[in-house]
Amino acid sequence: MNTKHDMLISETQYRQILDMATDGILIFDADIGKITDVNSSLSDMIGYSKEELLGKTIGEISSFTNIEAFKELQTKEYIRYEYLPIETKTGKIIVEFVGNVYIVNNKKIIQCNVHNITKQKILEEIRHKYDFIANISKSPMAFINKDYIYEAVNSAYYQSHKKSIDEIIGNTVENIWGKETFQNIIKGYIDICLSGKEVSYESWFEFDSLGLRCYKVDYYPYRYKKEDVSHILVISHDITELKHTQKLLEIAKNKAEIANQSKSIFLANMSHELRTPLNSIIGFIDLLENKRIDRLDENEDKWIHYIKVSSTYLLELINDILDLSKIEAGKVEINKKPFPYNDMLKRSPLTLKSIASKKKINMIVNIEDDLGWLNGDEVRIKQIIFNLLSNAIKFTNDGNRIGIDAWAEGDKIITVVWDEGIGIPKQYLEKIFDPFEQVNDCNILSNGTGLGLAISKKFIELHGGTITVESIYGKGSRFIIILPERIDVQSEKKETRKISTISNIKPKSNIYILVVEDNENNLELIKDIMELNGYYFVDYVDTGEKTLELLLSKTYDLILMDVKLEKGNIDGVETMKIIKSFSFKTSSQKNIPIIALTAFAMKGDKERYIKEGFDDYISKPIDTGKLFEAINRLINNITNN
Repeated sequence: MNTKHDMLISETQYRQILDMATDGILIFDADIGKITDVNSSLSDMIGYSKEELLGKTIGEISSFTNIEAFKELQTKEYIRYEYLPIETKTGKIIVEFVGNVYIVNNKKIIQCNVHNITKQKILEEIRHKYDFIANISKSPMAFINKDYIYEAVNSAYYQSHKKSIDEIIGNTVENIWGKETFQNIIKGYIDICLSGKEVSYESWFEFDSLGLRCYKVDYYPYRYKKEDVSHILVISHDITELKHTQKLLEIAKNKAEIANQSKSIFLANMSHELRTPLNSIIGFIDLLENKRIDRLDENEDKWIHYIKVSSTYLLELINDILDLSKIEAGKVEINKKPFPYNDMLKRSPLTLKSIASKKKINMIVNIEDDLGWLNGDEVRIKQIIFNLLSNAIKFTNDGNRIGIDAWAEGDKIITVVWDEGIGIPKQYLEKIFDPFEQVNDCNILSNGTGLGLAISKKFIELHGGTITVESIYGKGSRFIIILPERIDVQSEKKETRKISTISNIKPKSNIYILVVEDNENNLELIKDIMELNGYYFVDYVDTGEKTLELLLSKTYDLILMDVKLEKGNIDGVETMKIIKSFSFKTSSQKNIPIIALTAFAMKGDKERYIKEGFDDYISKPIDTGKLFEAINRLINNITNN
């Protein structure tokens, strides 16, 4: 009884031990090769119940059909498979398979232990892939713990230090980089990252193998299962070449800015030097054309007209070159504000109607009544329409038609300027908007510069619009402008403009004016303009010093001041500032208005001189209407105050 009882206890304990094992266990009868026992872990692992396995040979179990060496266990005492893929009822797993032969009660049995290593192998494979990615990267990477000790690095990292991986792993950052670099650069950033913040910085480092290099260094805090930061990941990017390129670009940019500044100065000076003689030419021609002078015969009138046309064309050419240069330099700003597009468009053809009539060209205007308003620069858009209509007249033969059509589409306005002219050859269509481009055709001759369309295109693009061309050589052309920012209004307010001319501005007989001008031709021109328009109380000086001396003894209502004044030691701007200074106001001069006269006529010049302290600004060549309007307004302001 005791023996049976002991055997029962022993078998129960054996079963408990067998089923408690986490590894799968197979027991075979070595003589017949059949399964005599399995534990529950194996059943769970491969998906077969104990009943399905008992009495089967290993070859009859589909999971183990690829174990060719199992039969050797019947003659050998041990086999081992460290990596064995097997099929289960639920899928494929990877196991470690170990078989041993034992003698129990004089009977030979085989015990096989099956250990599921699927997760382990998957993790190893993932780790291998990450190692591959890290080591193939040319960016040095490192994993550092909170004691500043390296725990992992990629090949780029240890190669950059000209060390082996074993020399870096387990070593401190201070030992690898040196105390000075660690304390002055690296440690502070690591401490910030260990506090939980990502860090990015750029610095120059000295390497034994690479020399002096600039790196962008990124630190990322690492937490395991949301615990405190235990490590940091370091990823470095070599930006040395980028820094060198940036330096070269900076040098190039500085050179370009200097060159651009020189260009701007040159353009401003060129404008001034060309406008100064043109001021005299156009001004005197205006005086000769004035009806007050009746001493010219028919030929002299014709010659004067030719001079006027040529000088006006030269002035337009100067303005076009300056406009294009300013646009290309990004120095042109458009002054956007709402204006009635209908009114502007209907007025534009009127200025050219007489020219079209001389060629017996019929101008057809087809403009929708409800175009609305446009948020844009009215002056620039008017300039564009005028240029396109002028070209249409120029390139259209006598007796043919030109026209302007316009309609609204949503928030856009489409304007088409068309003609029945000679058209544009197909090969020129793509470059017709390029600067200085003209159609090189013996049948198409013009005296233009090839700048008008280029300037028009750039102004339209500054408005966010487009301009395109359609043309059939020998039949005509269509220029299509699309402008955004249309404002739909039910009733448009029409502008009433006061046109200022010499005839409707009456000078006051008691106005005393001082003119400061050092160019003899311009001085003579201003004298004639002032006398012909009834301003008889005018004094003239040619330096700033003479101006200040004269003002100490005489009172004036207004001063016309040339801003450059090359004669004397002080220019017009400095003279103006002295006159308007507090100390000078203690004399008989009280807030005397001063108008700047200048050939500096680039965009922004008027604002600059007004900011300097001038009360108004007139550019050369002088528009006499604008000049007397400014005089009249400033004098009236003083009288009213």
